[in-house]
Amino acid sequence: SSIFCRPYATYATPADVQGQLQLTEAFGSGTTPSNTTVEDFIRGAEDKIIHVTGRSYRVEFIESELIDFKQFGMKMRNQDIQDIYELAVWNGSDWDIKTEGRNQDWHFDPYTGMIYVATIFFDAMPPTFRRSYSSRQGQGAFKRAVRVRYSYGKDIRRDPFATEINRIATKQACIDLVTDQDFNNLIPAGLDRV
Repeated sequence: SSIFCRPYATYATPADVQGQLQLTEAFGSGTTPSNTTVEDFIRGAEDKIIHVTGRSYRVEFIESELIDFKQFGMKMRNQDIQDIYELAVWNGSDWDIKTEGRNQDWHFDPYTGMIYVATIFFDAMPPTFRRSYSSRQGQGAFKRAVRVRYSYGKDIRRDPFATEINRIATKQACIDLVTDQDFNNLIPAGLDRV
């Protein structure tokens, strides 16, 4: 019901890097480094923050994540789920797409990050699995039998740590810019000692 612009560099802007380095000229297509290059440094800083913290402050899309089937609830690898687009179960030859809703096959609890399945979900499973849910849990053909497509990430526009994330990304991009061999001749005198 809405459109969200997903910029290439989300956590900071080239103007933030310019301000941090106290450069008088703004980055553009004709400058060295160019605006695009500075955005690449910011994007690299974002990726590093995501890797170190395990949290994303930009929208990420997971096209296909396979998770283990668990009758009492399943959890995706990434949290801060924004939307689940599809949940499918492997039937042995193809994926059966299940219907979302509390009175349907499954529903998602955003507070716990868990996907819960309904009894009708179990009824669709083969009889050998239905015979004893607990004795076959996580075994055989039902290991990683569920495929989920979803998006996740915190909203940097509303998150209380957005200012700190912006500062970290800006400073990391500045470090990368200053230590890059192609651009270190642009360093103002004395910055290398700071």
